[in-house]
Amino acid sequence: MADKTLTLAFSCIGERFYSLLDNLSSLSIPHNVNIIVIIQKPQFDTHNLIDNTSVNVIVLDNIGLSKSRNAAIMYAHSDFIWFLDDDVLLTNNDIEAVLAIINAGNADFYRAQIGCIEWHDKTFKQYKSVKKPSKLNLLQISSIEVIANLTFIKNKQLTFNENIGLGTKYQCNEENNFLIDAWEHGARFTFVDKVFVRHTCIFENRVLANNEIFEIRGATASRFKIVGILLLIRWTLRYLITEKKLSYISALYKGYFRGYSSYK
Repeated sequence: MADKTLTLAFSCIGERFYSLLDNLSSLSIPHNVNIIVIIQKPQFDTHNLIDNTSVNVIVLDNIGLSKSRNAAIMYAHSDFIWFLDDDVLLTNNDIEAVLAIINAGNADFYRAQIGCIEWHDKTFKQYKSVKKPSKLNLLQISSIEVIANLTFIKNKQLTFNENIGLGTKYQCNEENNFLIDAWEHGARFTFVDKVFVRHTCIFENRVLANNEIFEIRGATASRFKIVGILLLIRWTLRYLITEKKLSYISALYKGYFRGYSSYK
């Protein structure tokens, strides 16, 4: 049986393009791995750049992380796709390990772990071993952890919701709702307890909390019906302690009772 093919699909803002290329130039890319870089509204001339790199560069004249992910789905032609950002760090060993897993496994979606660039013995978040993933587990996944069966995605006509995610009013949960869509279409998930990608663990530039972030979290919870109410209660107690802002709690319930379909 032929080795499965993999696309590394990087979403990129222009200012990080050169550092991304530096990282990629240090890699030995196997024959069955393709690289796509999606640049949105670059602030520099891309014509010579595209002509002088072996990387497949796609330039979009819009913004929004979900639009970038959807462009990657459109332009990729491989068995699997790995959704990545322009500030991650990969090694040859990481790529080889992912290829080994998708060749040996039968899942449609694999969740990898994220390590820290600064501390190689630490992870980006706390992980628990998940032997039998549930729909609720999908709420804990970040997009750069996702290695997905591209044929499944295209056959089921799955796309990221372009009204949510970075670059929109509602700056998160686009990957979680994409994965919930896949789950509801019968996708098989495997959670891999290994680090395959690294990201900074210095969080000073993270998106700050705002009402809209909590609103879309509430809308996402609405996809769990009665269990969503239990999520709201849990999150209410947590955010009252950590955030101490009643408008966030109000936004959670606003999103839940509007329902996720109102944000599509």
